[in-house]
Amino acid sequence: MFSRTVKRAVGAIGASALLVVGGTAAQAALGPDEVRPDTDNYLGWHQGDPDGSTSFEVRWDGLYFGSPNNAQIINGLVEEGEVSDEVLTADELVDKLDNSGLIDAHGDVFFQVGLHYVPEGGDADAPNWTTLRPVDAAPEGAGEVGLDVTADWTGTSALQGESAPLAELLGDLGDDAEFMVAAYGVFAQTASFVSGITFDGDTAEFGFDAKAPYSVSGDPEEVRLADLTAADDSQVEEVCEGIQLGDDGQGELLFEVDPIEVQGETNEERWADLYAILGSLDGEYTTDSDGGGEGGVTINLLYGPTADDANSITLRPSDDAAEGSVIVEGELDNTEFEDGDEVVLGELLQSLVDNADLSIWVDGFSIYNVGGPIVLHDTQFYDNVNLVYPGVCDVDDETPTPEPPADDGDDDDDDAATPVVKEPSFTG
Repeated sequence: MFSRTVKRAVGAIGASALLVVGGTAAQAALGPDEVRPDTDNYLGWHQGDPDGSTSFEVRWDGLYFGSPNNAQIINGLVEEGEVSDEVLTADELVDKLDNSGLIDAHGDVFFQVGLHYVPEGGDADAPNWTTLRPVDAAPEGAGEVGLDVTADWTGTSALQGESAPLAELLGDLGDDAEFMVAAYGVFAQTASFVSGITFDGDTAEFGFDAKAPYSVSGDPEEVRLADLTAADDSQVEEVCEGIQLGDDGQGELLFEVDPIEVQGETNEERWADLYAILGSLDGEYTTDSDGGGEGGVTINLLYGPTADDANSITLRPSDDAAEGSVIVEGELDNTEFEDGDEVVLGELLQSLVDNADLSIWVDGFSIYNVGGPIVLHDTQFYDNVNLVYPGVCDVDDETPTPEPPADDGDDDDDDAATPVVKEPSFTG
């Protein structure tokens, strides 16, 4: 049948199209609850501009700030009014800032560092205060961009109106000047974005943390083609190795599940739960390594006040869509998208969970071939769909029909969700 085979994964939406915050930080992302809107407590991440409490938001992919009012998002390293115990020379401060930068900066973003300092000959018990930032906004672009300490910098208080390369600006305070960093972060006066901020090599990323995909439990259930629903019966066939999708066209199996309601008290929790449900779709197939097909999937959502009074939305990856994007199809009332739009999946999920008056359910999925036939061996979804396709061998075929899995006495199998034989409620 197939001269050679290569194994691939079916779960394209779950495995490759769900993208979260990029960057290099090893720690978890800072979510909406981890950036305070005011300076009631200076220590830690907070918004520090008097008019900026409603001018920032942490969304799935990063930090949005600077609109409608100025906003500065800073990480306080000391309590309000305290002076850091770490005393730096000008050269040491320059080195720290030379090892700092921004990730995925868009808009007019200014890195800034707030510090106490004692000029040469000054009183160490009465340090001065200034906020240093580059004169020009950071370059826009994807990925991390380091700060340019050789460009012109400026400061507030006694340094206001001064501008020079950072070493020169600090040098004007005297060779023996001392500097104590109190905070660092970003400032913007117009709509801006970063996904991360690095200070002296330590990166803080902003966004939603993704949950691990759901995984099935219990033994797999054997299912025959007669138990399944196909979009076109002529393009599906039970073969010795499993179920072949595609003959001279596209074969597609349609699966309906009891609606799975997305859970969570906050937008971030609902986003992460939906992410985990979509990411659970998986399976294995084989294809002819010489020009064989690929496996594709769609996932169906319901979106509305109740499952019985909800719009139906289908998510479909596209060869022409950018990485991390899907084609969204269906009834898209109460969203900012239209039928057929190419949408970054994370942004679509954000839009859905932002409406607290509406709920989200996942009620089905499909698996299909693209570019040539594939033979599907098994399918897993959520925590209760665990299907294997034993196939049917011709009597002259030397390959034996796979034996069904041994019964281990587990009585939980009756709880598994199974495909429903019905007229297709969607065509993928």
